[in-house]
Amino acid sequence: MKKCFLLLLSVVCITAVFAQNKTKSSKKDKNSTAVTSDSSKQLVNIPTDKPAASPKKDWSKINFNNRANDHFMIQFGTDDWLNKPSWVNTGGFSRHFNFYLMLDKPFKSNPHFSAAYGLGLTCNNIFFTNQSINLSKDTVQFDNNTTYSKFKLTTMYLTLPVELRYFTDPVNPNKSWKFAIGAKAGLLVNAYTKGKNLLDKNGNSAHGTSYTVKEYNSSFFDSYLLSLTGRVGWGNFSLNADYHVTTVFKDGFGPAVHPLSIGLTISGL
Repeated sequence: MKKCFLLLLSVVCITAVFAQNKTKSSKKDKNSTAVTSDSSKQLVNIPTDKPAASPKKDWSKINFNNRANDHFMIQFGTDDWLNKPSWVNTGGFSRHFNFYLMLDKPFKSNPHFSAAYGLGLTCNNIFFTNQSINLSKDTVQFDNNTTYSKFKLTTMYLTLPVELRYFTDPVNPNKSWKFAIGAKAGLLVNAYTKGKNLLDKNGNSAHGTSYTVKEYNSSFFDSYLLSLTGRVGWGNFSLNADYHVTTVFKDGFGPAVHPLSIGLTISGL
């Protein structure tokens, strides 16, 4: 009986020990699961840092006063008359020559842009083939009977150009792309015709090749000039285009023609 009691007590104790170990193991597993769960949750909820935005350039710390920015411009290229009637015989290398001195004012908020204004001279030369212009009559006369080997009409204007400019590199505009749109207003200062080497009916020289005739008369020409301008280029060189909104001649004194100029601009300083 005593042995049976001892055996039963031993079984109870062993059972209790295993039960206690199982409970601890279960608690440990639960804690491990909780930790794993918390770790997973922590990994999932880790905030990702956004890339830092590039700092905005402070243009106020850069001095643009001495930068080279098209303070002078020389333009040379070809000219033609738009809306000219069929009986006007323009030909040869009609051309323009313009010279401007400009002041350039960069925008403080964005120096890629600038406003420019100045003073200059615009000269347009239109050449004619087998035709001359007579300025001594009541109106402008286009004469097909009196011809020269070379004949041109020249108009000169004192102009006030303005431009809105854009430079891809505002610090070094002479090493960047540049774009400009603008306008110019002008006042007529001279108008004349020039014929060289008068030809007879057979096309021969009448008075020698050095014979030259000039006729000055500004009364038939529009006293004011208004034109739209544009430029695009790299560094000191750009292509320019000018369209004259005003006509060459006054109403009733000649055809209503509008000059168009396309050429090359050399700029700097």
